[in-house]
Order: sequence, then structure tokens, then C-alpha cells
Amino acid sequence: MTVEYLQESDLIARPLRVSTAPVHSLLMAMRDAAGADRADTPEAWRRVIRSHLTARDYEVLAPLATSRPTLVPSALVPFPQPAYQTLEDGLEQIVSAADALAGEIDECVGSGGAGDWCDAARDPQRWLRGLALAMTRAWAGFRPIWQVRREQLAAEAERVAGAAERGAHLQVLCDLIGCAHVRADRWVFEWPGAQDVRLDVPAEGLTLVPLVSGSRASIVDVDGPVVRLVGYPLRPRRHAPEPTLEALLGIPRARILRELDEPASNNRLATVLQTVPSAATHHVSALSAAGLVIRDRSNGSLRVRRTARGDALVALYAA
Repeated sequence: MTVEYLQESDLIARPLRVSTAPVHSLLMAMRDAAGADRADTPEAWRRVIRSHLTARDYEVLAPLATSRPTLVPSALVPFPQPAYQTLEDGLEQIVSAADALAGEIDECVGSGGAGDWCDAARDPQRWLRGLALAMTRAWAGFRPIWQVRREQLAAEAERVAGAAERGAHLQVLCDLIGCAHVRADRWVFEWPGAQDVRLDVPAEGLTLVPLVSGSRASIVDVDGPVVRLVGYPLRPRRHAPEPTLEALLGIPRARILRELDEPASNNRLATVLQTVPSAATHHVSALSAAGLVIRDRSNGSLRVRRTARGDALVALYAA
């Protein structure tokens, strides 16, 4: 297999920067929600995103919902400034890239295995506006998931900054994404069509973007022979306990909330808790008062179901 690689001497001669940019994470998670199953986005997160999408949004996302690695137009990967980029700034960059999109679509289709880009190619500006609208709607559900990981993102930025100061670039990049590995003094990319090419990084350095969207999420933005940006899965800090739904609500109420992927009767919930119906009723009432569930009587039977707020909370603690 031929490879493309970055030489350690080229890496350590330039800065190594981290930018926390939600637009990249949102796009990866939306792609999985639309059916790609590429980033291993937790199903609870996908459900929350789907609950905010329209039929037209799925049409817009169709070219991205491919099951195997493919080229994606660089227009969809806004290049963030160091430290932080707001979702609004990222979407503005995407919408303003319509002129470049058509040519990039041709390149993606020519690579083979690309999704259906016909609609986007006919009217790139309209398609990008549709994508921005879909992402804005999805953000309503995804935002709490992103926000709860702000502390992790800040810690990751500190970790990378400290390693960069020591010249430990390869230690940071080692096994960062599935298609790249450290071999001797190189960071090697292994992907279809790769050639024996020594790549470079921009004068301002390589930008890393931690992705809050699944354990297999990855982005590699290559402009000619220059690797500008790498998105990689944000991993939990070692020895730092993750917050849990059980710690927030208590074990019985968390169990009820997780059980309600489908509406359930009070008796069913009592069985799940291995308790009497009156105890289940007590917990359901508390969850209802918090706006996390509602009681719904249809077809003559009473069912408990999660609200959108309850869905978002389960998704928040799903991974």
C-alpha cells in the first residue's frame, strides 16, 4: 500500500493548534443521523437530531449519508481561527463557499463512491443555504450535548498546547484517527489512492479540531500537498469520572427515562424497577414535574412517554 505522510521535522517546526468548533461535530453527527453510520454517533444523539429535522433536511443531507469513507467538499469544512469558532461563524463560512462548491463536487464524484451530489451541483448556493438551515435546526437538539463537554474540550486544548511546547507532536497525533499512524519519525496516512508523498503543514501550523460526535469521527482537510486541519474524536480524560444521568436523577428515575425509547404503561415501568405501581407513579410524577415525561392517554390506555426535553437529556448522557 502506498502512503502519504508528514515528517516529524516538518511538524515540530510549526505550531500545533487546537480549535473548538461545533460546526464540524454537528456535521459529523448529522451525517450519522441521516443514515451514514460513519462516526459511531450514539443512537440517542441521533434520535435527538432527527427529532428536529424536516423531510427537506434529509434530502439536503443525502450526498453526505454514505456508508464508506469518501471525499467531501472542503467548502463544508470551514477553517476555524485558533481557540474557538462559533456555530454562526462556521455556518457563515459554509454558505459563502458556494462559488467553490461546484468544482469540488466534480472532484468528489470523480473519486468514486461519493453520494448523490446532483441536487447540490445544480444550485450550490441553494443547497448550502438548505444545509445551513438543517444544521441550525439540528443544533437545537445537539447544543446541550456539545455544552456539557466544554470542560473536556478545554482540557484537551491544554493537553495539546503542553505537548506542542515540548515538541511532542507525534505523541499527540499517534492513533488520533483511524486512517493515520505513527511510524518511526512520520505520521502516515493510509487511504485508497494514497501515493508515496511527503505532505506539509501550513506556515501557521496544523489545526486540530476535537469532535464531539462519536468514537470513529474524523476529518482530514488536505489542500494539495498541505494538511491544514484534522478533526478527531474527543476522548474522556483519564481518571476523570464522567457525569451520569443516575447521579443527576437518581437510579430509579434515570432507569425510567432510559426505558422510554417507546411509550410504556405505569405497570411496565414498575416491572422494570421491580417495585409496586405506586412507587413507579411517584417517580413518573417527579419526572413529569421536571418536564421530562408526559402521561398520554390514547386508545383508552395511559402511557408514559418522554418529552423532547427528556430525549435531549438521555442523549446528553448517552456517551
